[in-house]
Amino acid sequence: MLLVLFFVLLFCQMLFVHEIGHILAVVLTRAGKIKGIGFDRKGPHILWQPFENCGAGKMMAVSAGGPALNLIVAVAVFYFLPCESDFVMLVVYTNLMTAVVNLVYPGSDGYQIYGLLKHGRA
Repeated sequence: MLLVLFFVLLFCQMLFVHEIGHILAVVLTRAGKIKGIGFDRKGPHILWQPFENCGAGKMMAVSAGGPALNLIVAVAVFYFLPCESDFVMLVVYTNLMTAVVNLVYPGSDGYQIYGLLKHGRA
């Protein structure tokens, strides 16, 4: 039972970090207004309204924000905490896998970036 709780908490941490990355990207690029966090069949996502001057570059930055923060957390945890701990390595691996999956899975952040690049909007 404790192991199940551990994995649920680890999964929630990874999703929280990912969505905070998107929120930070919206705020730092001044791309739009955050309305909240939603949840549907694909999972959690931020609800935001892009500003009229929000170009493709800002849209790509927002899409990349989640995977980027997952990568930053993975590298920071690996670098600053002792890697002998199984927990530390699980945090590193889950954040790395979240970043990779969100960059290659159809309909995810990476596909949004690819679509912007493909249609010449960057």
